[in-house]
Amino acid sequence: MQRSLLGISLALLAGGLVASSVQAEDTPRATAAEEDGDPRVEVELITDRARVAPGESLRVGVRFVLDPHWHVYFRNPGEAAIGTEVLFAGEGAEVGALRWPTPERLRDPSGTIVTFGYEQEVILGARAQVAEDAQRVHVTADADFLVCKVDCIPGRVVLDRTIPVGPSEPSAAAPALDAYEAALPLDLDAAGRPALEWEPPRLEAGASATVPLRIRCDDCAPPAEAAGALFPDRLTGLRAAATEVRREGGGLVVDVRLEAGPDGFEDAEPLTGLLVLQRAGAPLAMEVALPLEASDVVAAAPAESAPAAAPLSLAWVLLLAFVGGVILNGMPCLLPVLALKVVALGQLAHEDGRSRTSHVLAYTAGILAAMLGLAAVVLGLRAVGTQVGWGFQLQSPVFATVLAAALVVFALGLFGVWTLRIDGSAAGRRLDRRTGLGRSFGEGLLAVLLATPCSAPFLGTAVGFAFAASGGVVLAVFLAIGLGLAAPFALVALVPGARRLVPQPGAWMESMQKVLGFLLLGTAVFLLWVVGQLTGVDGMTQALVFLVVLAGAVFLATGAWVSRAIAVALVVAAAFWAFPLPERPTEAANTDRAWTPERVETLVAEGRPVFVDFTAQWCITCKANENLVLSSDAVRDAFAETGTELLVADWTERDETIRQVLERHGKAGVPLYLLYRPGASAPEVLPELLTEGIVTGALRGAAPDEATGDPR
Repeated sequence: MQRSLLGISLALLAGGLVASSVQAEDTPRATAAEEDGDPRVEVELITDRARVAPGESLRVGVRFVLDPHWHVYFRNPGEAAIGTEVLFAGEGAEVGALRWPTPERLRDPSGTIVTFGYEQEVILGARAQVAEDAQRVHVTADADFLVCKVDCIPGRVVLDRTIPVGPSEPSAAAPALDAYEAALPLDLDAAGRPALEWEPPRLEAGASATVPLRIRCDDCAPPAEAAGALFPDRLTGLRAAATEVRREGGGLVVDVRLEAGPDGFEDAEPLTGLLVLQRAGAPLAMEVALPLEASDVVAAAPAESAPAAAPLSLAWVLLLAFVGGVILNGMPCLLPVLALKVVALGQLAHEDGRSRTSHVLAYTAGILAAMLGLAAVVLGLRAVGTQVGWGFQLQSPVFATVLAAALVVFALGLFGVWTLRIDGSAAGRRLDRRTGLGRSFGEGLLAVLLATPCSAPFLGTAVGFAFAASGGVVLAVFLAIGLGLAAPFALVALVPGARRLVPQPGAWMESMQKVLGFLLLGTAVFLLWVVGQLTGVDGMTQALVFLVVLAGAVFLATGAWVSRAIAVALVVAAAFWAFPLPERPTEAANTDRAWTPERVETLVAEGRPVFVDFTAQWCITCKANENLVLSSDAVRDAFAETGTELLVADWTERDETIRQVLERHGKAGVPLYLLYRPGASAPEVLPELLTEGIVTGALRGAAPDEATGDPR
């Protein structure tokens, strides 16, 4: 329907071109929203009269001319952003209410957040009545707005102009204001306009309902296609959307879906907004004000409320964090670091106790330092109003590229390109005593960075609790995870019985270090794939070229000082060329299985169970579950037999709606698996690690009983 407004946009643009070509009077204008010195919008104050007569009606407007792909917002900006405000003041004339043309539905680059706004050019105007005794007319417009493409830039301009009083004379901007007024929604109070029939619903708090809005209009042709949109004004505690338009007799019926918040809504006020119906010719747009009072929404019955979960104690959360950290050692993302530690154990297990303790402490210190760094970033982002989840670093393609670079450098050391050596000789052991503590500390840092794409049982609950708590709790939980992550290595290195299982140092370590190098390169390939998911093929290619140049620079850096200087210059030049990485190209979204809260509600209302997979391309645990369990024949057969719909909520890039759902279920990261049963008050939460038995059992339990229609 957005493109159905093309004719209106072209009419406005044509009016603007006429105005700019013939306008003789001086038009007040200003630029705003500068990006690198380039303004993204030009704002003008226009009127339809160059000279106005006393007692005459005058049209005034603020015209926004935007750079390509940039937009400003409707009075209700939708799910994010800030609505545009324009305040008119008049001397010698009384200015009426601002009148809004029909906006477009806009989506953010992730495709998950819907906003309402205007691209290219828009006029926001009003009618003014000139006083009978006016000697002059002076109009002021104060416009406060947000201009967005991907980034958003606030802007504000104040413009004023004086219109001479005398024999009426049209201005050069009159055609543009004519086009603007022709595109305005219908005035339902005028004779012959559509009549609306609406019965206020009685909703329970937290519930939803679909209410028919009947439109009677003798001279309004029914739409050629059943399509409509509702751009509601904000109403605290209530969401509204038009879901379907159908013909009925000589009029139309629009199904309006309402969703009440958990506490209902407070104000007794009508549901207002713009209703737009697609039809042959031009859209039919109208301002609506549907009666709706707070008394129409009642609290949900206690019997239907989901039981409140018992609050978690801090001691229990810290235990969950520690156990989750221990289990992380068994996740596939930690394989390269664990293999490194196996080699280190072969060297340490039979050395003196002081040396073993030093390496354990260095490894643990590296883990705890990285955990404190992550916690500090989380708290810093939270302080500026940005909420994040576990694994948020890999939502940044630059971070993924830098981590891949660190793995490549480490792998080159294992291959012997630079002086990281692991062998069983006496010389090797002496070298390791001098440099091994630093390497153990670095391995601890690397373990934390590689752990974030994985989740583990208990970990999601602990981190979710921490992210909703104070800064001290965040630090304590992250440190507990770090201690759990370090515990297995410390146990094997320090406990005598465990050390007997470790083989003596020897030639096997030389071969193992080559295997470890290839494991690290394999992890770097995975990270490059993540970069490709975030930036597209061009971004992945830039990152790959940077890694190749970096590998060559590491080789050069082993030579004389001239070679080292060339190596530094190459890395700096490659970094300037590669970063910042490009944005992912816009592609047609595959909506067959895309998750939205509204889609879940619709399917459950139809009596179908819904399984939602909250995942991310960089989440290794998610991919393991998807490839080994959710894609198995047994699970696919269970989905087909039970009629369960599988929806995917992709958190590869930041998505505030998904983060809020994770937080609502006590999680700070993916994976999360929710199974919605028809008639149930809350979804079933499945474990982070899935098996075929867990999924098939849950699906068959959620399917309606064939005899009664109720869930089994």
